[in-house]
Amino acid sequence: MAGKADWFANGLPREGTRTASPQIGDLLRRDVPVCHLGDCVDEVLQCVPMTDWDQCLVVNSAGVVLGLLRGEAWHAAPDAPVELAMEAGPTTIRPNRSPSDIRAYMRQHGVASVVVTSPAGQLMGLVERQDIERCLAPAVQPHQGSSRAQRGPPRVEIGYKLSCEEHSPSTLVSHAK
Repeated sequence: MAGKADWFANGLPREGTRTASPQIGDLLRRDVPVCHLGDCVDEVLQCVPMTDWDQCLVVNSAGVVLGLLRGEAWHAAPDAPVELAMEAGPTTIRPNRSPSDIRAYMRQHGVASVVVTSPAGQLMGLVERQDIERCLAPAVQPHQGSSRAQRGPPRVEIGYKLSCEEHSPSTLVSHAK
């Protein structure tokens, strides 16, 4: 019988106190183009630019990720099957991973995106580093101070809220110049 970890690894809904902390599954791009082993590179190349993607995931009939078509693979012989041009076995992650862990991995390996699959290897989507960076960036909240008159230089207060992780009110930073 599968447990809670397997439930989350499959990207199924969560509830409770941990739902405030985002997971990679919350940042997925599900519109990534897919192709199959027997497709010709030229056929795929004609379709992918219309999607604003520069890569295509190769899946089998069950949706299991087999490879990735990108970069130099686009320059293969036009009638070559995808199977001969693809990068086999791309790195994949599960949707229950934390954005900060995956950001560290992506920075360390210099990658802009990572494939997200279920534990069975079925494609769930792709997460891009720019989306993770946006998620983890502090959101500046305007100060809702009083409108009373002040003497001297204007006082500026800036509050920061880290929107992607659970934080107590004491972690909100406020300072004045």
